[in-house]
Amino acid sequence: MTRLPGGLPPPLVSPDDAGPWSIASPVRHAQALSAQGRARRRPQPPFGLVALPPPRVVLTLAGLDPSSRLAGVAPVRVVAAAREGARWLSFDGDGGALRAVASHARRSWGLPGLAPWPEERDGTDPSADLPVPVEPGDLDGPLPDAAVAPGAEFFAVGVRDGRTTALAIVRREPRELVRWVAGARCAAWNADGSQIAIGGDWGVILTECRDA
Repeated sequence: MTRLPGGLPPPLVSPDDAGPWSIASPVRHAQALSAQGRARRRPQPPFGLVALPPPRVVLTLAGLDPSSRLAGVAPVRVVAAAREGARWLSFDGDGGALRAVASHARRSWGLPGLAPWPEERDGTDPSADLPVPVEPGDLDGPLPDAAVAPGAEFFAVGVRDGRTTALAIVRREPRELVRWVAGARCAAWNADGSQIAIGGDWGVILTECRDA
């Protein structure tokens, strides 16, 4: 069965890169409401990245490389967002669409604006077959299920982060952490690495190299 996602306009975006250690703004918003004990729905802030202190992981914290041309390793700007969640992401080879596996659904968005296409639901949960996020202590070991960037020097992997997840972007050799996005779970690069999509159950943001 296919159906269109529910009729809300696309979310506003906050384009600025918060730096190498960040949290997805919808997740930060939900945490703040929970801490304040507010059950009422409040307007959500623009989708983007909010700065965090560095994570505690087994890897060297290398941070971003402004000379890189790979989105996510280089500083980025957020260019589009979608409210529909994702646990796995992939760009079409021709760059015309972004595909996702989510809880109980397969989703697609047209590029460059992440315009939602009809989603597919057949009563099963395609996300049940996805790899589980790795433990933080495993980041220095084999990561066969990670998303690999063009050139295969960097990869992105979902990591358990307390009660939630985070996305780690890691250099292969030497093994170093270059970016950490708390609350995210998955990512994918486009064919030339100029864009990276980052997702979680809260939605998806599409970013590109800030200096592109």
